[in-house]
Amino acid sequence: MTTNDEAIRIVREMSDALDLRNAESEVLDRYYYGLHPMPWVHQKASDQYRRLLKQAVSNFPLLIVDSVADRLTVEGFRLDAPDADAKVWTELWQRNNLDVYAPIVHTQALSTSVSYGSVWPSADGTRAIIRAESSYECYHDSEPGDPLVVRRALKKWADKIGKTWYARLHLNTGEVFFLEAPYADGQVSPDKWTVVKVEENPFGEEVGIKPFLNRPQMDGTGRSELSDVLPVFDRINTLTSNLLMASELSAFKIRWATGIDVPRGADGEPIEPFNIAMDRLWTSENPDARFGSFDATPLEPYAQAIDQAIQQAAAITRTPPFLLLGKLTNLSAEALKATESGLVKKVQNRALSFGETWESLMRLGLQATGDPRADDLVDMETIWRDVENVSEAARVDALAKLYNIGLPRKAVWERYGATPQEMSRWEQMHASEMIERMATAASMGGQNGLAQGTPSANEQQPGPSGDEQAQ
Repeated sequence: MTTNDEAIRIVREMSDALDLRNAESEVLDRYYYGLHPMPWVHQKASDQYRRLLKQAVSNFPLLIVDSVADRLTVEGFRLDAPDADAKVWTELWQRNNLDVYAPIVHTQALSTSVSYGSVWPSADGTRAIIRAESSYECYHDSEPGDPLVVRRALKKWADKIGKTWYARLHLNTGEVFFLEAPYADGQVSPDKWTVVKVEENPFGEEVGIKPFLNRPQMDGTGRSELSDVLPVFDRINTLTSNLLMASELSAFKIRWATGIDVPRGADGEPIEPFNIAMDRLWTSENPDARFGSFDATPLEPYAQAIDQAIQQAAAITRTPPFLLLGKLTNLSAEALKATESGLVKKVQNRALSFGETWESLMRLGLQATGDPRADDLVDMETIWRDVENVSEAARVDALAKLYNIGLPRKAVWERYGATPQEMSRWEQMHASEMIERMATAASMGGQNGLAQGTPSANEQQPGPSGDEQAQ
């Protein structure tokens, strides 16, 4: 048994670790939302120069993260039956609005390295409450030597109106501690946590908060999709700012003249002595007068350097370059598929990690509702939408061929992307259609539809197959 003092000590330690990780997550989130750090600027720089720096920000991190998140769509769960389980989908997934929260969970895990989900039985024990949890409020420790097994987890959040911090500590010893602390300027004094109550863990020794780890590491942590390319983003922004500065100040020829008198107006300000136009000529009576111009600064080198940096970011993150550069030539279907192969493989790897967490949450949800299947679900499988972009015609043609070689109809529907509810509705529609066809055939005397006439004696009957003879 864990004492209250031990629980408070664990909460302090995990809270400090959470604050350190949140500082890193805030940096990654700022990159994702386009709030990048500006290139260095002197404190005396003009407001116009600072405006150019703000325009230089290119939000490629959002494209890199969303290109993966957009292809991660859960469409069902397969338990010990060959088909997707309608009960899990309806009572656990859709009843908890997870079709809305799942993309948010995936996006946060991709951008900040981790997000969370939690399960708790309802007060009457008739349903499971499954929630998406923010990585800014949750922290976990893994079992030594097994990074995928959660040993303890903390959720900490603030009620700014009620001026109170709350914490819920889940332990694998079968206990859940509820704690409170006063809220003061967003901080919690380490000696202010108090245990309000202790409840028995409804899931026994399994923790009810599960992490979605992006790129899981052996120490039980994850890595963001953006952490490897932050310097490249800074380089792109710096090069873009240099391009804007060159286009603003020196992307045009500057003419100069010496040895001439510049007239001045009544206010003493100089007056431009020449009116520049295509049909006008500059002349001067002074024999020492000289005219010339400075060459414009070419912008192509800046643009080429920016494109090169973008291609490096695409290569490091395995993002198709045309998604970042916006350039797509006339590629064949095979060439386009090869270009996306790296992204497809990356999405499949992320689906493996996220799928294990969703399966754990669904299994705990079944346990919370007293479903006996929760005790033995090692073969549960998350059904994901096809991550490859394939045309509708090509997809239907491939599915038709699979059906013709013997793939079951429901398996074809799954590959098409149908949800368990859609498959159930289609099955009912198919059965109704078969009954209508049989009724129509019967009313027409069995000459059309499903009912076929009995072959005549002169018609050759097909013999039994080899398998039938063996039987």
